[in-house]
Amino acid sequence: MAALAVSVSCVGTGWKDTGVDPFCANLDDANLYLIDGNTDGSANGTVIGQLISSDTQDLFDFDYVGYVAYAMKNTETGGTQTTGLTDNLGEFSATLGEGSWSFTAGALIRGKSCTATMNFEVEGGRQTTVCPAILCEE
Repeated sequence: MAALAVSVSCVGTGWKDTGVDPFCANLDDANLYLIDGNTDGSANGTVIGQLISSDTQDLFDFDYVGYVAYAMKNTETGGTQTTGLTDNLGEFSATLGEGSWSFTAGALIRGKSCTATMNFEVEGGRQTTVCPAILCEE
């Protein structure tokens, strides 16, 4: 998957209410990522993400995206995973080393097994915005 260079990030509390159609505001952006065109010269990059769900009319339904456990792992070097929980809006962030990374998340939601997986790149000194979609078994 190719990354697109952009100069601003759109994920953050309250961004859905701006009237603008930011990245990760619809299913067309599911499992894609953007890398910010700016750099601060550091070796690590910042990753911010928004978990979305196609199983409800509201992509950001708290029951599907809030407080979901996730892990991110460098697919080139392995090592220790970065783990956490999305916040109540399905957002998450981390500082990661440069390279190729995988994102996985999973939860039992309304009696269904739900998972999200995607791969993305991190570049030193840049921000990567990811939009993983959580999908539930029928």
